[in-house]
Amino acid sequence: MAEAFRRTGRGLQPEGSGTPARVVNGVSDQADRLGSYLSQSSSDRILHDVEHFGRRNPWVVIGGGMLLGLAASRVLKASSNRRFDTLRSQGYNSRRPQSQYGQLPASTMTPGP
Repeated sequence: MAEAFRRTGRGLQPEGSGTPARVVNGVSDQADRLGSYLSQSSSDRILHDVEHFGRRNPWVVIGGGMLLGLAASRVLKASSNRRFDTLRSQGYNSRRPQSQYGQLPASTMTPGP
């Protein structure tokens, strides 16, 4: 991935896009550092570093958790809408009870208020 960023940065330099090229090159350097850190560190070391970061920057962790939760809720809402639309196109009606195989027998339905 770092190499892909480097190629992009080299492609931006001849176009006269100096600042974007520097940003992309910086991202490629950071990707290299992250890759070497992950490949050279044990799982205990990574866990210790994550815990240490969380203790030093609790508000960053709280904000990240909130953003992650918001993103997860949006994904779940979008998939729920698609599933409901699929059920509705197959004849599902949320106003009348149905079993997995169609309408429930009349003996299992309770009268409404």
